[in-house]
Amino acid sequence: MSDQAPQHDDAATGEDEAATPTRRDSLLTRVISWVLIAMFAVIVVNEARHWVSVPSSQPKNGNSAPDFSVARIDASASPGERFELSAQRGHPVLIDFWATWCGPCKESLPLIDRVHTQLQPRGLRTIAIEIEGAEAKAKQFATALGLKLPLGSDPGTVAERYGITQIPLTVLIDAEGQVRRVFRGVHSAEELTKAIESVGLR
Repeated sequence: MSDQAPQHDDAATGEDEAATPTRRDSLLTRVISWVLIAMFAVIVVNEARHWVSVPSSQPKNGNSAPDFSVARIDASASPGERFELSAQRGHPVLIDFWATWCGPCKESLPLIDRVHTQLQPRGLRTIAIEIEGAEAKAKQFATALGLKLPLGSDPGTVAERYGITQIPLTVLIDAEGQVRRVFRGVHSAEELTKAIESVGLR
């Protein structure tokens, strides 16, 4: 009887060696997937915290309007002149938030400009605030529309203070500094005038 050397299954060995990289690739894929999921969760949580916190700071009827000071950029303003809300106490104030890329703002700003021209002699104070700090573009935009009302430019600080999430948005403040009405979107000059007259004019 002759001795026979044990036979190795070369095919099985090759399969094991081939399977090892596959298992490593699968593990790497799972790790990457979990990392991406974790990053996505962090982003979602941060965004949710931002959007949930906004409504509490939005202007509401009867609340005191947050004070602010913004640089004026209209042609009627003196060099370095600023519009300070607290300095307007005793007058109703109309604050409009807008941007040069906002299509509806092209419709609403001329209406607000008309209301300002009609009611300023009766005590109304108005400021239209461009919310991205794009002063040069804002001036060109206002010139193209023929606007005469006071204009301000601010890089979002005032808009954040008022919780602005959409534009155009207009806030009516009474002579005591209380928010009396918030207009979202475009509203007629007649509607704006009626609301302003209801809070008191000379």
